[in-house]
Amino acid sequence: EQALEEELQQGHFRLLISFAHVTYISSSGLKVLVTAWRKARDNKGDVILAALQPRILEVFEMIGFDMMFNIYDSPEAALADMHYE
Repeated sequence: EQALEEELQQGHFRLLISFAHVTYISSSGLKVLVTAWRKARDNKGDVILAALQPRILEVFEMIGFDMMFNIYDSPEAALADMHYE
């Protein structure tokens, strides 16, 4: 949470978050992601997620995060697809 907030406070509104080593996310963690997404979007940015473990991806799909966030198989795939203005 603190790391995301610091990035946003520094004016970084295009964020790529790798979940490669994340096996669990709490409801408060989900709230942090939504808050970061809103702040990024309010500033014409985005929060992009990559390398989600199957279990986490399943949860994200159940709660509709796959409709809110761009989700990629890997950080490399996300970077290759990012379009900078």
